[in-house]
Order: sequence, then C-alpha cells, then structure tokens
Amino acid sequence: MESILQRPKIAPLTGKGNWTTWSNDQLIYIRGKGNRKILTDDPPLDPSSLEDGLSEDQIKQWIREEEDIEEEKLTPRKINGNKVKATKALQVAYNDWEQRNNAVIMDLYYSCSANIQSLINKHPTAKAI
Repeated sequence: MESILQRPKIAPLTGKGNWTTWSNDQLIYIRGKGNRKILTDDPPLDPSSLEDGLSEDQIKQWIREEEDIEEEKLTPRKINGNKVKATKALQVAYNDWEQRNNAVIMDLYYSCSANIQSLINKHPTAKAI
C-alpha cells in the first residue's frame, strides 16, 4: 500500500478532457495530506504584513477565540497584555498555512501539463487556482 505522503500516480491535467478524473484524484490526495482547508478557507491573518501591528479588535478577536470571556472583561490591560502572545500565535498559524499552501500549489503544479503549469504560476494561493 502506498504511503499517504508519497505522491500517487495521477495522470497530468492536460485540459477539459481529463479534468473530472484529475480533480477528483487531486482532492482525495490533498485531503489525505490534511490540506483540504487550503482549498476552501481564506488565508489567516499575517501579522508580519501589518505595518502598525495587530489592532485592538484583532487582539480582542484572538482572545475570544482562545478563552470563553465576556466582552466587559476585555479590558485595555487584558488586551495590551495579550498583544505579544496574540501576534506570536497568529504568526505561527500563518506560517503553518503558508507552508501548507505552498505544498498544495507544488502538488497541483507538478500534476499538470506544461501549458497549465504556466497558468498556476499566476496565482498566490492554492484556493485561487
């Protein structure tokens, strides 16, 4: 039995003629690697791309996702005290997403004919492909 990490033998995408079979095979492979959300979800926030760092609302949202907390308990002190922690956690999440996104793009790229590969190069995310 083939390891889930090994690339299965999938005929390259050449056009409309083999799109259905190719896309189904690719989806099963990508799901097997645990990367389905790369194709369906939007990229997470990249804190390093923010010139002024995380906003107060972004920090509040992160705290709410991490803790079961009431709005009135989200004091300025709590928000400021979590800025570094939120930034680090969100950066780790983005870096993980970026690595998975690049892996999916590579999988798609190398499973296509040369003329289709040139189209893949124009997309920054696997979801956009």
